[in-house]
Amino acid sequence: MSSDLAFSKNRRPGQLLQPFLESGHTLFAAEPARLLGPLMDFLAEFHGSGQAHGAVMPGRLLLSPAGEWDVDFFKTRAGSPDALELETYYPDGPGQSLEERQRRDVRALAAVLHLIVTDQPPARRSRRAQRLAEHPLAQDWPAEFIELLDRILEAGPEEPLPALAELAASLGKRGDNVQEPAADTLPPGTAESAAAAAEPDPAAAAADGPATLFIPPIPQKSEMPPPPTPPVPAWPLLPAVRLPNAMVGRAYAVEVSALEHFPQAGAGTENSAPAELLTPLPPGLIFSAGLLSGTPDQAGEFEIRLRSHPGGSAPENVPGADHVLLLTINASPQSLWKNLPSDPAGKFAKPDTETRFLAGQGMDGRDRMDKMDSAKEGDAGPLVVIGASLRGRSHAHVGSFRDDDLAMDWFPASAWYVLTVADGAGSAKFAREGSRVACEVVRAYFEEKFGTGAGADVSLTKLAEEHAASPDDPAAADTVRKELIRQFGGAAFQAKQTLEAAAEEHQAELRDFHTTLITVLLHPLADGRWFAAAFSIGDGAAAVTGVPGGAPCLLTRADSGDYAGQTVFLTMDQALATPEAVAARVQTAVLPGFEALLLVTDGISDPRFVSDTALADPAGWSRLWEEIRPVLIPHDSGQAQAEALLDWMGFHSPGHHDDRTLVLAVPPSSLTPLST
Repeated sequence: MSSDLAFSKNRRPGQLLQPFLESGHTLFAAEPARLLGPLMDFLAEFHGSGQAHGAVMPGRLLLSPAGEWDVDFFKTRAGSPDALELETYYPDGPGQSLEERQRRDVRALAAVLHLIVTDQPPARRSRRAQRLAEHPLAQDWPAEFIELLDRILEAGPEEPLPALAELAASLGKRGDNVQEPAADTLPPGTAESAAAAAEPDPAAAAADGPATLFIPPIPQKSEMPPPPTPPVPAWPLLPAVRLPNAMVGRAYAVEVSALEHFPQAGAGTENSAPAELLTPLPPGLIFSAGLLSGTPDQAGEFEIRLRSHPGGSAPENVPGADHVLLLTINASPQSLWKNLPSDPAGKFAKPDTETRFLAGQGMDGRDRMDKMDSAKEGDAGPLVVIGASLRGRSHAHVGSFRDDDLAMDWFPASAWYVLTVADGAGSAKFAREGSRVACEVVRAYFEEKFGTGAGADVSLTKLAEEHAASPDDPAAADTVRKELIRQFGGAAFQAKQTLEAAAEEHQAELRDFHTTLITVLLHPLADGRWFAAAFSIGDGAAAVTGVPGGAPCLLTRADSGDYAGQTVFLTMDQALATPEAVAARVQTAVLPGFEALLLVTDGISDPRFVSDTALADPAGWSRLWEEIRPVLIPHDSGQAQAEALLDWMGFHSPGHHDDRTLVLAVPPSSLTPLST
């Protein structure tokens, strides 16, 4: 999650480039030189002063509604790239020398211009299937400009790039220069006057030499003037009125007759006449009795013309007035997000979505059905366990990878569930691999401890059951806690060591694999109660809901970094620095029962819980479960339930577009429809 959006707290007027483009931008192609030239001029001036910007990308470009650039905003955000955009606009890094950094600024600018022209940034050179000049949307732009952009985007590391001044000049003329309109586009009478002025003047010709006979051309039939039309009433045009903005898919209503400049003549009398609609309405809207209402289903700028008539007068005899209503219908936020697939051939590629469930013999229904063991056939444990992971809109919009992951297992020989979720840091280059490795290593670690057969470790099982039998005995509580610290610490250290080895193998930094980690161990007791233990590093949360007696539900605690908005990652030294640091991450609970156990990454916890206080409130988790529960009830298979959970995760929440992952464990009774 980016922390470099301080301007949102003291918002400047205008929109960032990406939402500006998403709300309509045909004006760019209409006036390319006037609108794009200043941006190139400023960057050229910036380079000329001996600097490099290092962050030429949509998240650093602010525009007014008229398409004017806020160059001060752009300048102050130099060198502070958003990690999400960095990989797209500076795929080779910002560069070392000044010359290299400035060169990469120009390449990044070309990628931004590609976005403006085609609605999408260019693919890397190795994956480009189509030159910009071949793109259908590029046909509306100056050919020389498009050619220069292609040269920049396709140039090798040592090839000279066109100068920014050359690129700006290729856009054509600037300023208010307007081409003379063709004669057939001029108002009536203007074309004839212009033609007459161009005809030879006999008197002028006589002054210069022998007189010539001037015979005006005979109009052809197609050029004959139209027959005169009968006079029509002069309908005065009143000032245009801008209506409140509407949004696609959202109910809209405005009392037009109450607006300024709308006529009141005849209103309220028995002979009053309604306004007459002169133009089609935007789809989804109706106009009746002075009320414009409905649910629009098309975004855009619309001009609505109405004609009013004085009361008691026939419209063909006495003029009324024409009115222009200007209406902006904004696209719904959901429709503005693109869903570009990630590169399946990319390094550490993973699916954009994931669904899992525990199937027969407790095995992961996604990829472990081939691992048979000696456990009782069909033993999937007493709970329904499903999980889903959805790539966030911020990643889908640019075609980058999902950084979240999850793992789950049930070991019938020792009767333990191991449930894990992880959230790779958005700023980390290989976060997607960090989360995957963390989840799988932790699962495999406990498979060795709890697995089937004689090798199963019964020590934790015995200690947990002894503690549950004497919950008020501090010695029993201390003993099981020490064992949990040892086991959780061992699993986390093994995951970190695996990531250290991966960093060395791929010549990367450990921070490139930053990830959070949440693991819950769950064990059923003979008397129907449950023993639960949780370990967490970073944000997200694990909680139980529906605990009899209203016991505290949160199994994890907030784990913040040194600054607001930061969190701690498994790959940081501080996470596992001391035994005390590990111990602080372990929580235990003996539950008399529960309706649902949920493990979530911050893509779900942030939009659903606005603060740490809300996160600890059992009522909030109950509301979340009651929202999810009806989605699952109609389905009777783990796969169908997991897919339904994945669909639910697509909920829209303004400002929250991160990856979303949830692992859910519930007693079958929790999925029984309530009696009516």
